[in-house]
Amino acid sequence: MPKRKRNLVFALSLCALSTAGLTIGTSAADADQRSVAAGQTAHASHVPGRPAAVLDASVTFESGVYTVSWRGGRSQITVVASNDPDSTVAGKTVGSGSASGSIRVRGLDPNQRWYFHLRRTRGDIVVVSTQGLGLVNAPNLRDLGGYRTGDGKRVKPGLLFRGDSMSDLSDSELAMVARLDLSKVIDLRTPDEVAHHPDRLPPGVQHVSDSVFDPEDPYATGVVSALDEAKTFELMGYASGGYLGMNAELGGAPRPTYAYRKLFAEIVQAQGKPVLFHCSVGDDRTGWAAYVLLRLLGAADSDAVDDYLDSNTFNHDVLVDYTKRYKSLGFTQDQADLSLKASYIHAALKAAVQVYGSFDDYVRVGLGLTAEDVKTLRAGYLTA
Repeated sequence: MPKRKRNLVFALSLCALSTAGLTIGTSAADADQRSVAAGQTAHASHVPGRPAAVLDASVTFESGVYTVSWRGGRSQITVVASNDPDSTVAGKTVGSGSASGSIRVRGLDPNQRWYFHLRRTRGDIVVVSTQGLGLVNAPNLRDLGGYRTGDGKRVKPGLLFRGDSMSDLSDSELAMVARLDLSKVIDLRTPDEVAHHPDRLPPGVQHVSDSVFDPEDPYATGVVSALDEAKTFELMGYASGGYLGMNAELGGAPRPTYAYRKLFAEIVQAQGKPVLFHCSVGDDRTGWAAYVLLRLLGAADSDAVDDYLDSNTFNHDVLVDYTKRYKSLGFTQDQADLSLKASYIHAALKAAVQVYGSFDDYVRVGLGLTAEDVKTLRAGYLTA
């Protein structure tokens, strides 16, 4: 079994077989998989102080070359590269262009994380960076910055990160994570997962253990034979049934809700400092957390779902390997398809609404967040 996906089916089966009382279903529209964004693209974050003169901006990275693009500006644009998302920090001018255009940037240190500041003479316009960090041993570790909110603000880059297990980071990858200046890492894995594959963290970063699953359940700990695994995979309705069951559990069951209550309390307490939360692969337990966080910050449901589906890109190699494994056990391609679908995250949302009455009540009652808590989150992690 591929190491990075070793507990997925155990987790799927745990949730799929324990969702009694929750009605799982989706609309026909929700059942269609949404398009997946390119893994190394990003959204722009408008810097506080002035109305945005750039309507849209993005950056892609391929074969050592960054391509920074923008459209909708009203004047000449200067692009400055920096290792810091803070617009007040000086950087290196890497190009310029007209009100709409693009530049290609070569020669930047690949072991650094780069933020591109698009400026005009009166100050910064937007800050943009790649979504993913490009870590081979933590491929789903990425920045939540750049998403637009309903009131025109954006999630600040370089402050909120979601990810997968960090136990296998190389020394150079650990150095890159250190440069994120994280205040804390919130680990949603079980104690068994943490004990067998502890995170490699920079000195001084607080590690917060916050298991979403019941650590005493044998499926959560992975104590199950290959025969049991195949049989359980069939009983739970194959990959799709497992994912629907898991997400219903994540959104509506008491144990996960308690864990997410702790997660969001930790993020509120960080008061705008850089935070990372993760599980083993970064798509399920972390996926629901990221979806809820983006919605709390004011992002549209469609953007929060797209962020969830981006795991299909970042975890592509893992998904391919795991699908091959289940096909070798006699399952069809459709049965073994472990890629994420919009209907899965909407199953979590439907369960939360079913239990609490509305998404707002899930936030208020389930997660225990007050209006002041949400205000604190937005003040710390959104542009002004």
